Amino acid sequence: MKDYPIILDKSTIVSERSMDEKDHKQIIDIIEFSEEDDEKIYELQKIVYPNHPVYSDREKSLKFWRWWFREPLWKKSRVFGVNGKDCIAGVRPLSFMPMILSGKEELCGVLNATVTHPDYRKQGIFSASLNYVLDAAKRE
Repeated sequence: MKDYPIILDKSTIVSERSMDEKDHKQIIDIIEFSEEDDEKIYELQKIVYPNHPVYSDREKSLKFWRWWFREPLWKKSRVFGVNGKDCIAGVRPLSFMPMILSGKEELCGVLNATVTHPDYRKQGIFSASLNYVLDAAKRE
């Protein structure tokens, strides 16, 4: 895994745990996952969507993941997220696809396949990773 230091605005790295604990904040360490992490990402998807047909066949699921996020036909794709204690706590992929807007080709960011482990929900991972990925998209 390749770690990226978070030096963005405070909303990206600081998350309020709940409205009742306004003074309690946590740092969310967002990283970019590599292909080596794809198995763990698959396991997370299977936990989040246990009955979904896409995740019933491990090999097909990983093949699709690699096609969409690791070897895209378009320009590039990156997979960001947060590690948990013994698992991946959340994943936020960002794909860049060329689109024609007003007759001009533009590279557009597409967010999909976002998942958060049930044990890590309501901790600000989704919001913090969204802010981080939107900033990453602006820099591309």
